Amino acid sequence: MLARYGQKDTAVAIINLFAKRQGGGAAWLVTSGIATVRGYAASRGANQRSINGVVVDESDANPAPVFIIGGLAAGYGVSKLVRFSNGRLEETLTSYAAGKPLPTWVRRRLKPKFFQAPRRYNERK
Repeated sequence: MLARYGQKDTAVAIINLFAKRQGGGAAWLVTSGIATVRGYAASRGANQRSINGVVVDESDANPAPVFIIGGLAAGYGVSKLVRFSNGRLEETLTSYAAGKPLPTWVRRRLKPKFFQAPRRYNERK
């Protein structure tokens, strides 16, 4: 995508910003899903007592708080993915290439670290 807009520093920064935010959104989704499943399993097994593999005392644990917190975390991840989608990236880069100023919500999030090319795993410091 960068070849289409040339080697402009600001285009590189915008692409890096969107990539970082998309990765963060995906991380929030995966982490919230894993934590919700683990929390649900723990809440179902926390109040069980077994003797020789037979459950002798079982009370119903309420898994609602686990799902509420997991849902909020997943919602935050989805909101990051929506705000920094590839469609919005394309729209932002196209308007920037046409000479329009960057939107305030993008300009405010651009940090000096985004103006550098992303590091590859095989590069040394």
